[in-house]
Amino acid sequence: MKYYLSEYWAMMQSRETRDEALNKWYAASEEYYKYFDTIKDKLPKNFINLYNKNDGFHDSIIKKISIENMRLKSCEVKFTLRINEVDYILAYKNVIGFEVDIPPEENGLFGWGYDELELLDNGYFEHRILCDINSEFKITFKKLSIKKVTGEANV
Repeated sequence: MKYYLSEYWAMMQSRETRDEALNKWYAASEEYYKYFDTIKDKLPKNFINLYNKNDGFHDSIIKKISIENMRLKSCEVKFTLRINEVDYILAYKNVIGFEVDIPPEENGLFGWGYDELELLDNGYFEHRILCDINSEFKITFKKLSIKKVTGEANV
């Protein structure tokens, strides 16, 4: 993560370092949102609307991650998210980089903490997601889509 550092989040859990961490967190957040405003028009409007309406997906649950077409030069990565009791599929297309940092003690259920989107010099986006303080995802992609899951998945 570039702005929302896991160290700040961890510091917020301690009474001794909470105020310092909050000051750093808010400063980083302000800097990030200034940057985000310069790139958000390059992302799908329905993604931005849902993202803004739901506090950047904060406290959503990542229920499933799937990777398709791994043998190709670029693949598709899909996250099934539970956002306010509704399931969505967030699909990253033309993925050229996917990194996962999950400590061995994690139980496999991830809460979406904070995230950053960055437009890279090569025209790709990078989405960095900090989950539950210790786990991070980084996806480098060209296109993004999000759609509501219909049917039994939302029961």
